[in-house]
Amino acid sequence: MLGEIYFAQGQFQKALEQWRTAEDQNPWYLPLIGRQMWEAFLALGQEQAGIEQLDKYCQQYPSIDLLMVLVNAVETTQGKSAAFDLLRAEVRKRPSLLGLDKLLEWQLAGALEDERIQDLALIRELIARHTQRLERYRCQSCGFQAKQFYWQCPGCAHWDSIVPRRSEELDFYPVAQDSKKAAA
Repeated sequence: MLGEIYFAQGQFQKALEQWRTAEDQNPWYLPLIGRQMWEAFLALGQEQAGIEQLDKYCQQYPSIDLLMVLVNAVETTQGKSAAFDLLRAEVRKRPSLLGLDKLLEWQLAGALEDERIQDLALIRELIARHTQRLERYRCQSCGFQAKQFYWQCPGCAHWDSIVPRRSEELDFYPVAQDSKKAAA
């Protein structure tokens, strides 16, 4: 929250310094601030440093949300082709339905209308329907799932029991409840 205050005041360097402390506190919350971090790097004219920071976070703490911030940052600075290459490489490295859905979405954007594209669009639509249930945050105490992030679980009222990672990511890359700092 302090980072958001600094950001709103135009103190982008202080905002970045504050947000970087999230990695020490609990790195799995980085996807919640990734987009704002990128905007602060942009405002400072430090695009390359921002991409390097986001890439480092994506490698250490895999998250489709953080990856999409990085992909959009690469598109802004290096173009659509470089962004697509990055997305494809990351989905190949860490296969997931959420990642495949994003990859198909990017492939279909601006594509010509022929039968192959229509087939890809159908495949993407089927995957998107399936991934809707995976695009949820899940409470580690009671299993409650929600599309938006909550600090306090509406299901069991435990605080900080919902890890800000999508259900599918938790299945592939589980985080022990008592080892938040161990992940760093």
